[in-house]
Amino acid sequence: MRKFLVLLAVAWVATTLGSASVAVERKLTHDLAFLDAAGASNRVSEDWIYGWGTGLAAPLGAVALVAVLAVLSSMDHAPGRFGAFLLAVTGGLSLAYTLSNQVTEERLRSTGAQPLETGLVVATLALAALLVLVGFTTWLTAPRERYS
Repeated sequence: MRKFLVLLAVAWVATTLGSASVAVERKLTHDLAFLDAAGASNRVSEDWIYGWGTGLAAPLGAVALVAVLAVLSSMDHAPGRFGAFLLAVTGGLSLAYTLSNQVTEERLRSTGAQPLETGLVVATLALAALLVLVGFTTWLTAPRERYS
């Protein structure tokens, strides 16, 4: 189960990097429901690196966090359990981020307009949901250490 979780985390990182690349190329800015202002089309790459991400991808900090947590969750005992738990939480945050972005909402509503962008959004959502499910399952079923 742990190896599958690491595979999902790596797939999420790869999908997010691909989504960021497409968003920067097509100048798709973030438009998050919880922020008052959308991103500027001339700052998409800067927003992905330093800010709130792009219209299709979570910020670079989230990508780095998932990469570190994938390594942590591959370890045995308490570090692996902790990494699995944090990957599940991060997957849930990825779901919330993706669903609160106006650009991704538009791509999901009009699936025929931009098939690549829609596919990246669907892949991101599916991988994030699997991170939550497999991460919590791994955390719950991993043997706990007992100290005597």
